[in-house]
Parts: sequence; C-alpha cells; structure tokens
Amino acid sequence: MNTCIGCGTCSAHCPQDCIIPGEPFQIRQEHCLHCGSCFENCPVNAVIRRTE
Repeated sequence: MNTCIGCGTCSAHCPQDCIIPGEPFQIRQEHCLHCGSCFENCPVNAVIRRTE
C-alpha cells in the first residue's frame, strides 16, 4: 500500500540528499546514512524502515 502523498518532507530532512522525488520517491541506498530522519519526519508514515 502506497501512502506517500508526495509532500517532499522526507527529502527535505535527508542530510545526504539521497531521496529522489517521483512516483514513488526513491532512496539511493548507496548514499543513505540510515539515520531515520526521513522515517521520523514523514507526516503519513509512508517510509518503511528496513532492519537487516
């Protein structure tokens, strides 16, 4: 289920600027610090945090 509303809040809070806007937004994992800022700031909880 895609709950993303395309607001860009996740991208605005990313310290690495690794979130690419689109349908859906994409996180460039090779640049991601896994800090959780996008996850914590998403107003609709659309970011899925994977723990592996």
